Amino acid sequence: MGLSRLNRVIAVIALIIALIYGWKSLFEARRSPCYSVDVKYFGSETPSSSDAEDFSIKPFKIPFERSQVDDMINRVSKTRFYEPQIMVDNRNVNKSSYGFNRQTAESIRDYLINTFDWKKTVQELNTFDHYKTNIAGLDIHFVRLTQNPHTNEKKEAILFLHGWPGSFLEYLDVARQFNSSTTGTYDIIIPSLPGYGYSDAPVRAGMSTPQIARIMQNLMQRLGHSSYVVCGGDWGSIIGTHMAQLYPGHVRGLLITLVPPTLTWKHYIQLGLGHFVNPSILLDFDEQEFLVERFNAKNYISFLWQEGGYFHLQSTGLILLDMHSMIHHLV
Repeated sequence: MGLSRLNRVIAVIALIIALIYGWKSLFEARRSPCYSVDVKYFGSETPSSSDAEDFSIKPFKIPFERSQVDDMINRVSKTRFYEPQIMVDNRNVNKSSYGFNRQTAESIRDYLINTFDWKKTVQELNTFDHYKTNIAGLDIHFVRLTQNPHTNEKKEAILFLHGWPGSFLEYLDVARQFNSSTTGTYDIIIPSLPGYGYSDAPVRAGMSTPQIARIMQNLMQRLGHSSYVVCGGDWGSIIGTHMAQLYPGHVRGLLITLVPPTLTWKHYIQLGLGHFVNPSILLDFDEQEFLVERFNAKNYISFLWQEGGYFHLQSTGLILLDMHSMIHHLV
């Protein structure tokens, strides 16, 4: 009997400790986060302690190899398209209602094979100033557009970060617009993310968006900018957000096209419980407003179930080597 009573006492104490810990954990999520990122190396050769870090910035030209273009065109020309389009009311469905439009795919293939001038495009890209510099063991490629580069006038630095499937190409037009401005002087930096375009891909585990944020911060410092603005889309939005969180003293402004979710599991528990208890007990004012106006647990789960197939495919699917080669050639 004594032992049983002791067990009950221990169980009650354990329950009280669990409740206190759980309650404390829920409220810790409301504190201002402390952001940090470990310094990691992603190159193929492990540097020794005696090796000096290479801070050099080297000019780079995009290479043009006719054999690679011919190989890509040969692969594309062998594309096997699916069956003719579905008939609706005895007419071909020309829109993408039942998958990617075959006629559009055929026109793209014919354009790549017969019309697109690969050599001319490379020559046009090489009219920009391209560079490479080694950061965290990776050669990082970037384009730099600077107004009056030989003057000492202070310039507004802007870092443009692309996403997937994309490359530095998507920001060249807007960079031209900035650089032709007569109302300000700008230093435009457009890098290729690690593994994209002409930047090295990591050969070691651990690459993540915070790590890329650290690499981009090092790039801006290496170019002499301790203060700058970040513009990003898709993955660039997430990386830019990390940069603003990790280096608030350096990122003067952040413009993104995608607002990434930053909720932890603690936030989801708080928001879920907020539907059943007084939200003011668990949530700050802005979190209560978010709960009322935007977050509905049932709708959120329904959305993930009905619209989350893309994310599941990306996390579990395969990409063919030939497809990867074609994408690499296109970039």
